[in-house]
Amino acid sequence: MRNTLFIICFIIVSKLSAQKNPDMLLTSVKIQLECSEAMDSLYNGNFVVAETQFNWLKQQYPNHPIGYFLMALVQRWKIMPNTAETKYDAAFEKYLDSTIYKADQMLSRDKKNPEANFFMAAAYGFKGQRLAEGDKFLKAVIPGNRAVDYIQKTLDYGDVYGPEFLFGKGLYNYFRVYIDQSEPMLKPIVKAFRKGNMKLGIEQLNDVASTAFYTRVEAMVFLIDIYEKFHDDYYMVNGTNKKTGLSERQKQAKKKIDVPNITEEEGLRIAHELASNLYRSYPLNKYFERKFAELSWVTGKEKDLGISIMKKNLEIAHKDANFLDYETHRSFAYKYAFSLMNTNKEDEAIKYYIKTIELSEKIDKMELGYTIHSINRTAKYYEKKGQKDEALKYFEMLVKNYDKNGNKSYESEHQPSYKYAKAYISKNKKSSFFGLF
Repeated sequence: MRNTLFIICFIIVSKLSAQKNPDMLLTSVKIQLECSEAMDSLYNGNFVVAETQFNWLKQQYPNHPIGYFLMALVQRWKIMPNTAETKYDAAFEKYLDSTIYKADQMLSRDKKNPEANFFMAAAYGFKGQRLAEGDKFLKAVIPGNRAVDYIQKTLDYGDVYGPEFLFGKGLYNYFRVYIDQSEPMLKPIVKAFRKGNMKLGIEQLNDVASTAFYTRVEAMVFLIDIYEKFHDDYYMVNGTNKKTGLSERQKQAKKKIDVPNITEEEGLRIAHELASNLYRSYPLNKYFERKFAELSWVTGKEKDLGISIMKKNLEIAHKDANFLDYETHRSFAYKYAFSLMNTNKEDEAIKYYIKTIELSEKIDKMELGYTIHSINRTAKYYEKKGQKDEALKYFEMLVKNYDKNGNKSYESEHQPSYKYAKAYISKNKKSSFFGLF
C-alpha cells in the first residue's frame, strides 16, 4: 500500500523545461550545469558533496524553494536504503516545511506559478509518502490530499515543458488506475481525480528514463518498482490463479485496466536491466546495489555477482553493527540461505535462515514470506537432525505468528506448513503435570 501512495507525490523530483519561462530556476540551464555534479553525488551516496552544492544554491536564492527542496531530496536518499530508519526524519521534515513556506510565498504573488505548484505538490507528496512508509496511512491522507490539489493544477500545463514534466503525467496515469483497482481504502479518495491510463503511464515513464535530465534516475527507480511487481498486477488483471480461478475482483479489473501485454519474465528482465544500469552508474548507492543483487538472484541474470554482493554485505554487517541495514540484510540473508540450500550446503544455509528470522524480529516483519519460509526451513532442519527442542521452538514460532496474523497475512501456500507444525507440536511437546513440569 505504501508504494501506491506515490500517486500523491508523483512529481517529487520532476523539473519543468525552459521553453516557456526562462526565469524559472527549475528550467535554468545554468542551474542544471551547476547542479550536475551534486546530482551525481547525491545518487552515488556522496551526500556531503551534494549538500555543499545544494546549500550554496539555498544561499544564492534564499527566497526560492529549490535549495530547500534539494536538501530534502538528500535526506530522502539517506532514508531510501532502509525506510525503517528515522534518524533523518527531523531534517527531512524541516526542509520540506521550508519548501512549502517559500512556495506559498510565491503563490501569494501568483496563484498560477508552475514552479510554486510543483514544489507544493512535491513537498506535501514527500510528507505523505514518508507517513505511509511508517504505516501511518490515515495521517498520510491529509498531506496526500494537499499534494493532489497542486498536482491536478500542473496537469493543465500540457506537454510544452518537455520530458521532465512528462514524468509527473506518467506517474499519475499509472498510479491513478493502480490505486483505483488495488486499494479499496483509497478508492473513495481518487474517485474525484481525473482518469488515468496505466499503459500510457508506463510508456511516458520510459520516455522520461530515456530523455530527461533531472528526472531520468527517478523515473528508472519507479520503473524498477513497477516492472518488478508488474507480474502481480498483470496476473491480477489478466491472469488466472490455477488453484482458485479468476476472482470477481480480477474479472472487474480485467474490464477496466489497459495493461501492456507483458509476461512475468519480461517484466523482471526489464527491471533487472534498469537496476544494472543504475548500479553500474552509481556503485556506492546502497539502494541500487540492493535492487541489482535481488533482481540478479530472482532472474538468474548475473546471479553469481548478485550473490557475491549479498555475501559481502552480510560479512561486513556481521563485523560492523553500524553497517547493519535490517531490511536489506534480511532480504540478503534469506536469498543467500536459499542459494546455499541449492548447492547442498544445508548446515551453512540454516545459519542464514536463522539470521533472516532474527532480522525480521528486529523490524517486526514476522508475518512476511521470507520469514515464514525461514522459520519452516529451520524447524524441519532440526526435525531431521532429531533435535526436538529446537524443532519445537521454531514450529511453535510459526504457529504463534500464524495465529497472530491469520489468513490476512499468510497466503494459502503457508497453510500446509501451519498444519504440519500444529501436528508436530501436538505429537512431540511434553505434557505438563499441573502446569509445573
